[in-house]
Amino acid sequence: MRRYKGFTLVELMIVIAILGVIFAIAIPTYRSYVEAARTAEAKTNLSTIRLLEEQHFADQGEYIGADGVAAIKVALPGFEPGVETNLNYVYNITVTTTGGFKATATYKPNSVKLFFITEQNTKEDETGHNW
Repeated sequence: MRRYKGFTLVELMIVIAILGVIFAIAIPTYRSYVEAARTAEAKTNLSTIRLLEEQHFADQGEYIGADGVAAIKVALPGFEPGVETNLNYVYNITVTTTGGFKATATYKPNSVKLFFITEQNTKEDETGHNW
């Protein structure tokens, strides 16, 4: 009588089913962690911009506007978010008609998603909810 070495089809199907369940749980969890990290990038950089704008206002008596990371780095020298191509958001600062500012972070792949902060520390997302 010959004895074959290896796995049966049933054993392989059980392993595949177990892996399927593990991946079904792990992939959405991983994606939510990645999204949370991207959101944290925007919120941290906007908070930094606000602090630097307040420092500039204390020194110069006015807020400054800039469009894009390179321009913000020039206008507010302490802003160092990293390499612009590696960032998940596009940043810009507009000076409002009331003499304040509004800094905005717009998600690169989906320009509908954004966060902003003002000189009054008003923090909102695209739906108007506070963050």
